[in-house]
Amino acid sequence: MPAGNATAAQLLQLASQQRAEHSALQLTYGKQQVTVHLSSLGARIDPARTQASLQAMHSWFPLLAVFTKHTVALPLVLDDKQLSSALPGLQATFRRPAVNAKVSFTNGQFGTVKAQNGYELDTGALATTIMQALDSGQTTATVAVKPTTPALTTRQATVTAQKLQATLATKLTFKYGNQAQTASPTDIAS
Repeated sequence: MPAGNATAAQLLQLASQQRAEHSALQLTYGKQQVTVHLSSLGARIDPARTQASLQAMHSWFPLLAVFTKHTVALPLVLDDKQLSSALPGLQATFRRPAVNAKVSFTNGQFGTVKAQNGYELDTGALATTIMQALDSGQTTATVAVKPTTPALTTRQATVTAQKLQATLATKLTFKYGNQAQTASPTDIAS
């Protein structure tokens, strides 16, 4: 906001009537992105932070007005309730579920399909991330995420696959009357 020759009280009055400079913020993580409108987060000018900024510069206003054109930053604040109501949509966007490892069976052999870690939005850090971006005048912010781990790890699936493979070596013979038939590993597996 231009400071001009206004007093600190006049600037504070003007600040309370100003709107946020940016109307939207793009949140990203990797290839995922979403644009959030600041009004949906309850963003408004923070009078307390604005007043503190003005008071820190108050003694310099007359001198600054003579030599330079000066602007005063208008820090924003988010409404906690509106931010909370926006979280479910953001959590769905910035989430990749962990994938459990699996036991596979191909050509008579048990094997393992590797597990994959996932991630989810770090909701505790979201407000700070947004505020840092807005305070520095950015229109894009990278959100923080927390890693998630699968319930069934690759190691667990490998152990299970090895046990199953060992069962294929079992000698199993079916006798019926005078006839006997030995089951093959493929017969046992199916």
